[in-house]
Amino acid sequence: MKAINGLSGHVSSQKAADTIILAKKCRVASWLREAYARLAAASSLPLSEVAGLDWQTQTYLYYIRDTAKSRATMKRRCEYCELWHLAGIVCSDTGAYSDLVEEVFKEELSIDPPPIPSPVDMWDY
Repeated sequence: MKAINGLSGHVSSQKAADTIILAKKCRVASWLREAYARLAAASSLPLSEVAGLDWQTQTYLYYIRDTAKSRATMKRRCEYCELWHLAGIVCSDTGAYSDLVEEVFKEELSIDPPPIPSPVDMWDY
């Protein structure tokens, strides 16, 4: 766990798609959650940005972006950044996408890191 916490700052500075791939491989839900929200909140999402991701993840990301825009149907005060937004404008704060990320990727975000072996398990008898 200490290693994961130590790498978190470095991982969050990487491309979001690379972070998603690494988070899935290492089974780190916090990295996955943050990277999904970053991609969903990006001002544009070109295919080249998500090309390394599987088709289902790509589809879910585009769904989140589309759904967030359709929910922003009138001028309203944003619950995430406290500013007023016009119809169809979604806040660029990643928090505006967090609820949808949690909903769509619920199963994937419930992953647990692999168990840490106890010192006893590391010895051969």
